[in-house]
Amino acid sequence: DDQTRINGNWTAAHGALLKLAASDPRVDRIFVAAAVKIELCRTAARSDKSWLQKIRPLYGHNTHFHVRLKCPKGARHCETQKPTVAELSNGGDGCDDSLTWWVTTYLEELKNPPKKDKPKGKRKKTPREFTMADLPKQCSLVLSSD
Repeated sequence: DDQTRINGNWTAAHGALLKLAASDPRVDRIFVAAAVKIELCRTAARSDKSWLQKIRPLYGHNTHFHVRLKCPKGARHCETQKPTVAELSNGGDGCDDSLTWWVTTYLEELKNPPKKDKPKGKRKKTPREFTMADLPKQCSLVLSSD
């Protein structure tokens, strides 16, 4: 399965949707498959740096994408994600060697993970282990509102 190329289901409309979403100033970053980022880099204009750096490759996003919003002004309990997309992209658009890593070294390490020593003590929850009850009270209020 070639992780460097999009398949025949991809259309220009998909790219336009991602560009529209990433151009919104309220959007912090959008997670997509590395092949999608590669295609956007291949077809983007030089002037697309500002929105293109928000498009971040992340394994497991072959059939969907996630949008992470910036913290709203005045939201005391919202934590801005670190590192920023500008830091991740070294001020560029993310169409560089770091993108190649996602479809080479990263995939190889997934297939052949290095052996790790088992940590002692209680381990932290992974993102997929959190439940709605783990959310801060403010988030629960938003989710339960009409």
